[in-house]
Amino acid sequence: MPKKYLSLFASLLLLFSACNKDRNKKSTFYIDGKQYETRKFEAYVMSGNSEMTYSGSEFVSLVFFDAGFSKSGAIPISNSTQPATANIGVILGDGKIYIVSSYTNAVVSATEENGLGKYTIEPIWLRIRVPDPSDSTKAIEGNDSIRFWGTIYEAKDKTIR
Repeated sequence: MPKKYLSLFASLLLLFSACNKDRNKKSTFYIDGKQYETRKFEAYVMSGNSEMTYSGSEFVSLVFFDAGFSKSGAIPISNSTQPATANIGVILGDGKIYIVSSYTNAVVSATEENGLGKYTIEPIWLRIRVPDPSDSTKAIEGNDSIRFWGTIYEAKDKTIR
């Protein structure tokens, strides 16, 4: 290989490795069996709660209440805001909102990988939220549901709100 091409190749390789160095790890999740892969989860810390969100064709939120971004253990999934629990919500492209059912008995398994959290969610049913017919300012669980599961990696950068 001529010397000028070798130096060009080395420069491109260095540029590529520098661009990839600070990227988030690829998260994979499933909604009703459809696979999504993304590095675009964002991390937020607000009022003691920590949240990972993805906003693409669907919106996904994983919130840890008063727990920070845990690096180990099993965090109970709940539709309440009790301390040391997690909540999962999905908004589909058509605007339908699905959250954890009040009957959920599942956990987010937290482990550490390269200093950041890795969150594994076993298959869980999320129930649609619909307006409460007796009080239009509230929402209740409807009859429709979706199946959600996946592995979500903590984003490297965090925004404090």
